Amino acid sequence: MAITGRRFIATIGVIGVLGSAALRVFHDPPWTAGMTYGLYAPEIEDGRQFSWTTGRASFFIPASASSVTIELGGHDMYDVTVTVAIDGRPADRVSVGNEWTTVELRTDTRDTSRRYRRIDLICNRIIGTDFQRGVKVRWRIRQ
Repeated sequence: MAITGRRFIATIGVIGVLGSAALRVFHDPPWTAGMTYGLYAPEIEDGRQFSWTTGRASFFIPASASSVTIELGGHDMYDVTVTVAIDGRPADRVSVGNEWTTVELRTDTRDTSRRYRRIDLICNRIIGTDFQRGVKVRWRIRQ
C-alpha cells in the first residue's frame, strides 16, 4: 500500500498536532503540583510538620501565588547557608542556625506561561554520611 501525497500530508499534520500537544504537556506538566525533590519523609516537631532537605531540595507552588513563606530550621552542630531560588534564579540567601528562620518571598504573578513555579533550596553543607541532612523546611503559600 503506497502512501499518496495527500495521505502523507495528512499523516504529517496529525503527527504535528499530537507532537505539539505532547510538548505542551511536558513543558508544564499538570502533575508537578505534588512533586518534591531532595526532601525526606515528613516529621513532626512541636506539633508542626517539617521535612529535612538533602543538600539541594525543590518543591513547586502555583504560579498564581503572590508569595511563599519558607521556614528553615538547622541543627546544633553549625550554621548552614541556604540559597533560595525561584525557577532557578537566586532570590535570597540566609544563614540558618538551630532556631527557625523565616524567609518571605514575593513571587511575580505576571509570568503566566506555566502553572507552577519551582522553589529551590541549596545548602552550603550537610551533616551525616548515610542520612545526609541539610536543613528542616516547611512552607506556606499565599494566593
